[in-house]
Parts: sequence; C-alpha cells; structure tokens
Amino acid sequence: YDKESRTSLPGVLERIQSTLKTVREHFPSIRIIHCPQVRTGNGENAEPIHVESDWTEVDLIRMLGTSDPDTVMDAQFNHHAIPEPGDIVVPKPGWNAMLETTLPDLLNQLGVTKTALVGVTQHICIPRTAKTISKERESAVLTDCTASNNELKAQRARARMIDSPDIVTMDTQTFLKSLRN
Repeated sequence: YDKESRTSLPGVLERIQSTLKTVREHFPSIRIIHCPQVRTGNGENAEPIHVESDWTEVDLIRMLGTSDPDTVMDAQFNHHAIPEPGDIVVPKPGWNAMLETTLPDLLNQLGVTKTALVGVTQHICIPRTAKTISKERESAVLTDCTASNNELKAQRARARMIDSPDIVTMDTQTFLKSLRN
C-alpha cells in the first residue's frame, strides 16, 4: 500500500474501527478475523494467531515474524484496527485471504456460514477474497468500510463489485440491521 496515497483512508479506517467496536459490543458471538498481507514467508499456511491480550502495532509486527513494519502491507493494521483479545489473525502471503492460508480450514472449524469483509485494498484483496469465499458461504462486502489507494480506483472497484453476480455488497448500517434480525 503506497504510503503517499493513504489520504483517502482516514474516514474508512474510522468506520472500520466503529463497526468492529459495535460488533464486539453487541454481537460477542461473532468472530473477528484479521488477514494482513505479509511479504515474508510467514504468511503461507501460517497457523492462526488467537489474540489473548491487548496488542500494539509493534506486537502485531513481531507476531508476524518480522521487525520491519513495511512488511505488513495492509493499512488496516494501524491504530484503527489492531486486533483485540478474542480476535484471530490469519497472515496471508498474497491478495486472496482464502488462498495459501489456513483461513478456509479455520472458517470450517468455527462453523462459519456468513462473512462480512472490510479493509483495504478494495480494488485487489477484497474482491478476490469475496469471490473465493462466496463459493462456500454467504459473504458480503461492506462497501463503506473498504478503500483503495485513490478515490478513482475505489469508485471503479465498488462499481465492479456491485455489478458482480459473485459478490454481495451492502453498507454497514444494512449489515448491522441484518445482525439484529
């Protein structure tokens, strides 16, 4: 993720933080799984990390087996979305969280039938993961909690996901309302 182009992220990162907080407070049975992309060999089929105590960004970087913050590519792992106790971290080596990771096995083991995707990058990681995950379970992309490295890419990606028969999209309020029903 290009550091100079993060200017479009602050509003999205705050919505992600707010959504995660709401889910944690009102729906404690829902599991939050973070899938950061790592450039090191630590991502391929890495064991899930069950978060048991408060983390900082430095803790996350160390847990992923690197001392270089630039090897953690997903901007979601800043102070807005650091994993909290009860969350699970599944490192991924590429753009699709369902490929070459333990995520499919973990979802099956947990009995997960529905997923909601948030994060970055909206034009690469989110649609690739959404298309793969939707083959096995219900999945929705929360379009107001996703971002790309510039607004034009975000608009194009959003339009492609909305038009895709393989990807269900909705806003956060619709998602939270569906949880309450």
